[in-house]
Amino acid sequence: MTVRDMDKSISFYSKVLSFEKINDETSGNPSVRKVRMKIGQETIELTQYLSLHGRSIPADMKSNDLYFQHIAIVVSDMDKAYEVLKKNMTGHISPMPETIPQSNVAAAGIRAYYFHDIDNHDLELIYFPQGKGQPKWQQTNGKLFLGIDHTAIGIGSTEKSLHFYQDILGMERKGDSWNKGMEQMLWDAACSIRGEKDAPKFKDYILPLLFIKRLSDVFDDEIQRLGETYGDRKTALEVLEADHSLVRFYIPPEARWP
Repeated sequence: MTVRDMDKSISFYSKVLSFEKINDETSGNPSVRKVRMKIGQETIELTQYLSLHGRSIPADMKSNDLYFQHIAIVVSDMDKAYEVLKKNMTGHISPMPETIPQSNVAAAGIRAYYFHDIDNHDLELIYFPQGKGQPKWQQTNGKLFLGIDHTAIGIGSTEKSLHFYQDILGMERKGDSWNKGMEQMLWDAACSIRGEKDAPKFKDYILPLLFIKRLSDVFDDEIQRLGETYGDRKTALEVLEADHSLVRFYIPPEARWP
């Protein structure tokens, strides 16, 4: 990753995210400083052009832009890691950590939080509950930040990119997933409830659905937290029915997102 100030970036990745500097060298003309940093078994390389400064990452960059990329850093405790980021005032992308709902069986319970480093690079914290992700992510050895699970880049054609990375470069295809955008899911939901609507009417039906979905996701996070305290989700729900004050707000079963 290209950085503006190497010393500040080293400080950020080491002090905030627990990376370790393993190599630091300057060479070339124009002069370039490259630093390799390690976390767990994975490494990243930070690059600073000392005499030729490049452009900053656009403030309005979106995840579907072709120059988008990010790395996902695994944590053993999402809430503690989130507090570390808040304490160090990192720029946030997600409003708060999100938990993938039970309806997504393959990824249910995985938690994620997106944020920026000091140069506006997109980063992700990811937490894997028991039975999810690689087995090594359950071997925490008392550490909070464990390693890098994956990287992601934006592409214009899955078929063409698969040909390039798989057939030409020899990379192995490890798995597939399909993430349907929230906007499309909500539009489909609105149409199924109210029937097909013109685009200008989108907000009249989508915004209430979005609000309800957001409330339900936060409520589900609260249940997950209680589940860790009381042993499992079922017990947590039973305790909550007797004491609604255990959560920030209570949603009755009939009003929860299915």
